[in-house]
Amino acid sequence: IGWGNMPEPMVRDDIESGRLVQLDLPDCKGGPYRLQAVYRTDTPPGPAARFLIDHFQSQDIDDPIAAG
Repeated sequence: IGWGNMPEPMVRDDIESGRLVQLDLPDCKGGPYRLQAVYRTDTPPGPAARFLIDHFQSQDIDDPIAAG
């Protein structure tokens, strides 16, 4: 048992067949959401992971600071 977010077109057939159900979460209606990089503070990301995190953050068009 669990829940997660998926693009609706990817799971449409599963929802229509009853294999999956769409939850009614009033505070989370879906749509775009910000990337969250989670890591332990005693083992921060190395150079490659830091590059990817920075790259993904720079793609955030809804964040005026990241967009420049």
